[in-house]
Amino acid sequence: MAISYEWSFSGLDVIIEDSEGLADVVYTIHWRYSATTDDAEPYTASTIGTSSVTYDPDGPDPFIPFGDLTEAVVQSWTISQITEEGVEQMESSLATNIERQINPVTETFRTMPWNE
Repeated sequence: MAISYEWSFSGLDVIIEDSEGLADVVYTIHWRYSATTDDAEPYTASTIGTSSVTYDPDGPDPFIPFGDLTEAVVQSWTISQITEEGVEQMESSLATNIERQINPVTETFRTMPWNE
């Protein structure tokens, strides 16, 4: 059973105009990281979060206008905030979640012993 991982983004919070006169400067990324097995009936797990972004006009990276943003750019910003190690930890946690769906270690009983 192989697991594939995928980023998705549900929103970007922006500053309408910053002190440098730049418009729609991203400061928060809303993301989801999902894991899916390659089974005929796949198992899935996901985690959601936000990542802060700070544009540094004196930094080495050029400003990217909002309309020119790509999913790849936003994903790279997210990973740089979370770190590669953090992504590996999320993947481990998601794989454990899927393993527990396949082989549960807990169960919820809906019938109480005193009602039988």
